[in-house]
Amino acid sequence: MNSTMLRIAYLGIDLLEHQKAPLLILTRGQLTWSKGAAEDEILTDLAVKYGADPKQVRLTPLVQNTDQEERTIAALMPQEQDRIVLVTSAFHMPRARQVFVAQGLTVHPYLVGFRTTYKQASILDFLPQTEAFEETSLFVCEMIGRLYYRLKYPDYPQRFGHRKTLISTLQLPHY
Repeated sequence: MNSTMLRIAYLGIDLLEHQKAPLLILTRGQLTWSKGAAEDEILTDLAVKYGADPKQVRLTPLVQNTDQEERTIAALMPQEQDRIVLVTSAFHMPRARQVFVAQGLTVHPYLVGFRTTYKQASILDFLPQTEAFEETSLFVCEMIGRLYYRLKYPDYPQRFGHRKTLISTLQLPHY
């Protein structure tokens, strides 16, 4: 489990605690080749352990992509609810938001896990590193996902531009 997943869980608990959201819905996301419990199964237990009311914490059935996440989350939401605070990594937010908005939900993005580093570059930074291959793989997969959903939901960029995102972003505490 990575630190971004933990931050998402803690921020979800914080949103419940401050009554900024009525439910914390975690997605049981697992890739086909993954083994063991999905991370969000562990995070559900963690949320309850750290004070979230078990009645307010929900876990989706197993999902494998952003489209499936949106459908299962919408099914767990009350019928009259059409707004969500979407807490996900900053890198994944454009794609996730596009899918949720395309399905008619009003999305308030809450970004976590910015992938940045602040350090003085050295000659070693220009040598091949295994970490760089992982980052490149993540980048390529995310770009393929963004392209796929851009083709699947072609009206999204015209109907919901960047200004809308900035206006609807909630001013919530950052950790």
